Amino acid sequence: MFPVTTFFAALSAFMLVALSVNVIRTRQRTRTIIGDGGNEIMQRATRAQANFSEYVPMALIMMALLEAAGTRSWVLVVLGLLLLAGRASHAYSLLVHEVKYEGASLNERIKFRKAGMIATFFVIVVEGLLLLA
Repeated sequence: MFPVTTFFAALSAFMLVALSVNVIRTRQRTRTIIGDGGNEIMQRATRAQANFSEYVPMALIMMALLEAAGTRSWVLVVLGLLLLAGRASHAYSLLVHEVKYEGASLNERIKFRKAGMIATFFVIVVEGLLLLA
């Protein structure tokens, strides 16, 4: 019924599963049964997953409403790609420390985090404006 939204919901589901598997593996590595145990790596893993879960549903709901209202597919595709890129950038910024990527300074990680949030907020704001139009 909503082919563009369905496509991006499926890709989002795959990203959420990947982030969730990362949390499970991090729990095993850090031997953290519940919460974060005060472990920074565990905190980063759970926040990457939770942050994704906090923003993506609203963006997808608004995308479905826009698609139902007849918004051009190319607009939805651009918004969907920007949303996924933003969420991937944000997750990367939190998880790069975990994989011990030596080339990523704190400033580089912050740039990825900022870019991810800007992209996500842009998508949500544009979708909101389009829904009001």
